[in-house]
Amino acid sequence: MSKSVELVPFEPEHVPGMARLTAIIYGGDLSRHELYFRRRFIDRWGPTPPVVLIGVSTDGEVVATQTYTPWPYAIGGRPVVAFQSGATAVHPDFRGQGLFGRLLQVGNQRLRDLGAEVLTGFPVPMSYGGFMKDGWTDMGKFQNWIRPLRPLRAVGQHRSQQVDRSPLRFGRILEPDSWPVGVLEGPGAIAMRLNHDFRAWRYPDRTREGYREYVAERKFGREVHFSLKPTFDRGTRGARIGAIRANTDAFAAWSHALWSLVAEALRDDQLTTLSMSTLRGNTPMARLLVAAGFVPFRTSFPLIVKPLIDDDKLLEPRRWSISDEDTDVWVAMRDLIPEDAAPHAATPALPG
Repeated sequence: MSKSVELVPFEPEHVPGMARLTAIIYGGDLSRHELYFRRRFIDRWGPTPPVVLIGVSTDGEVVATQTYTPWPYAIGGRPVVAFQSGATAVHPDFRGQGLFGRLLQVGNQRLRDLGAEVLTGFPVPMSYGGFMKDGWTDMGKFQNWIRPLRPLRAVGQHRSQQVDRSPLRFGRILEPDSWPVGVLEGPGAIAMRLNHDFRAWRYPDRTREGYREYVAERKFGREVHFSLKPTFDRGTRGARIGAIRANTDAFAAWSHALWSLVAEALRDDQLTTLSMSTLRGNTPMARLLVAAGFVPFRTSFPLIVKPLIDDDKLLEPRRWSISDEDTDVWVAMRDLIPEDAAPHAATPALPG
């Protein structure tokens, strides 16, 4: 028997209910979820608002959410109005009655009203089928790459489960304005573009010590920039490359820069690996990583795309310059919302 659910306009008062729904499905601290959603959907980085869709049960509880956050993309340098899907959730008691499809249909219209040109997403298996029914296109999965630095030390760290969790010991604190726009795929690529407000919103002061930027290849005015963060998978210390950008698309410059990063990473004597994800089938990036000693080791979630304009380029996987920094989960909630803030966040004041 289906249960009645009303789709209602988002209000700040819905945030605690969104947090409760997320905790039911994914676990985690309720108050930290609440702070995260307030920052994500109330504190905007630009004039275009996020689209937040809310399903409410007859007793007033939030039982379904689907959100779209403005994301700064460009096609061959031309800015496009793009949104990234996220915070997809349907309460287990309300599944199987088409609620997710209703949310997507309403979202499509609201996004068109805002002038959206393309939607992107990185769905989990539970929601993947619903997106496909709504007309999204699967562009391929992320390919993970790893570059071993100290295999024996990795074994020791894993066995002892004692790992150094301090910030990376190389690179500089990430700054919003220092990011070039060039990608290895060339001038026609679809890639995130430099936007000061977006990067300042995404990397508030607390995160910039942990999220680093390494700059290499300064010869002849060329610069190649890497965004990085520490990882602690399986009890070992590693560094994850979020994205690579440059003011040149010369393969030799990128290759020299990546080898420079490997050498710099070895200065951190506790670091055991470098890793990165790229869209599977991205031949230029695969060549670059293999040449620097990276090896593929598994695939993960897919990139899905839904164009809202007539542009065939948006459905060409080879044009998408995509890596971890493109995803909404690149900056982890634990880095945005410190643990010591959570106990004080149960009933934060609602904005004006």
